[in-house]
Amino acid sequence: MARRLALETLNNIFSKKQYSNLAISKAIKDNDLNDKDNRLFTEIVYGVLKNKMLLDNYLKPYLEGKVLKDWTRHLLALSIYQILFLDKVPKYAIINDAVEIAKEYEYTTSKLINAVLRNFDVDCLYEPPNESVEYSINEWLYKQIKGQYKDDYLKILKSFNDKPKLSARVNSWKIKREKLLNENIKLSKISKDGVIFAKGNIANSSEYQRGLVSVQDESSQLVSLFLNPSKNDIILDVCSAPGGKTTHIAELMENQGTIYANDIHEHKIELIKGSCTRLGITNVEFTNYDGTKLKKVFLRENFDKILLDVPCSGWGVIARKPEIKYFQNNEKVEAIRAIQISLLNEAAVLLKINGCLVYSTCTLNKGENEVQIKNFLKNNSNFELVEEKLILPYENNTDGFYMAKIKKVKR
Repeated sequence: MARRLALETLNNIFSKKQYSNLAISKAIKDNDLNDKDNRLFTEIVYGVLKNKMLLDNYLKPYLEGKVLKDWTRHLLALSIYQILFLDKVPKYAIINDAVEIAKEYEYTTSKLINAVLRNFDVDCLYEPPNESVEYSINEWLYKQIKGQYKDDYLKILKSFNDKPKLSARVNSWKIKREKLLNENIKLSKISKDGVIFAKGNIANSSEYQRGLVSVQDESSQLVSLFLNPSKNDIILDVCSAPGGKTTHIAELMENQGTIYANDIHEHKIELIKGSCTRLGITNVEFTNYDGTKLKKVFLRENFDKILLDVPCSGWGVIARKPEIKYFQNNEKVEAIRAIQISLLNEAAVLLKINGCLVYSTCTLNKGENEVQIKNFLKNNSNFELVEEKLILPYENNTDGFYMAKIKKVKR
């Protein structure tokens, strides 16, 4: 069941371009897997996602001249992944399962699956021809990261295959994080509001159900701290979904002042409302507008602080969403950069004199980060840079993040 579901999920991610985290969550929700199968399913899907190009390279000598359907390649890849990385699973069991799954898709292909897997020799692996294949990252993105981070690029590429920590944010408005510590919950060394769970599903924990913690990466928590909200501030969160930063700001404000949580997607606003209810937060107003057209909605110079956590290419969260490595190109990134510029220009008008705006992304792309802020400041002399911060994912096994705080010094 776990392997069959893994193949179906990989097909959805690669062929239907579904987000891995959403596809995996839906598969788990819709199928009654026991804990053992759940762990195997998750391990296989993420393992293949993180190593797809490398696995295809290892299979290359056994597939010369053969034209395969996508599902066939995915089935071979997930089988080879198990053979290479899951040493507790016998090879014969992996092969037998793969053959039976292939029969359900296309009976004649099961013979090819059987032959390839039985002939596959772990002692004669086809060496990857370059670092792009070795780290399973498309050539365009590989060149971008290597070009922008000449001294750190290998550390960054290796970090993409790291297993993310089970990190959460304590609701500091309700409880001190020290009171939550036990054998399974330890202090974060990165965020003053962060904790790390040793195991388990945080969303199923009693701490989560009681509104004492929220699932959030440690580096993501630093964005709201960087904004440094005051209790009586009027704050705008322009792109607020799924609401982690919005609710963190509310907690830091001790449920005082006012936060306008805006997002262009109406259904995502409901997610934020649900989080606020669970956490007991009542100082958030919800709006559903295009962030590039907010001058039509809000008064100019209306907000003390603005958080602009913009859509981005996501290079900093590849460890959580490995498929990002395969679908990047210059056209996609430039389209995102155009949206970021529009959002930044629009939000700037809404900020009060002496107010601060925090621009943040979960990407490592300097073109979406430092370059955007540099160009904005060049074109807007009434703003100045207060501080900027870059968090690389390998430094503390967190998501990669960029944040810049800019201040409006005059009209």
